[in-house]
Amino acid sequence: LNRSILASGWGSWERKLADKAGELRKVNPAYTSQRCSRCGHVDKSNRPSQAVFACGSCGFRANADHNAAVNILVRAGLPCVPVSARGAGASARRGAIPWGTPTTRERDGPAVKSGL
Repeated sequence: LNRSILASGWGSWERKLADKAGELRKVNPAYTSQRCSRCGHVDKSNRPSQAVFACGSCGFRANADHNAAVNILVRAGLPCVPVSARGAGASARRGAIPWGTPTTRERDGPAVKSGL
């Protein structure tokens, strides 16, 4: 009974997600946290801790969640767009104001309410 409840819950969630997103790609998550996103080497010892990924074959080191996310993108057949610390990622593509750019309020000084 529990399995059928869980299965129907996930099925409903997947349908809603597919409706909202327009496309849903399901991938097999097996070994995505143990596979090196750079060389493909799979080994349990590639995860020395929960947060760190360190490949025993090529020496690649990364945040474990980021490495697994790259592996999932590759399995889904999607490109992995590098994100730099300088803001060349999603925020820049959305047209967000880069850090250090003065806003209108900062350029013109603080807003002043009259009549107070």
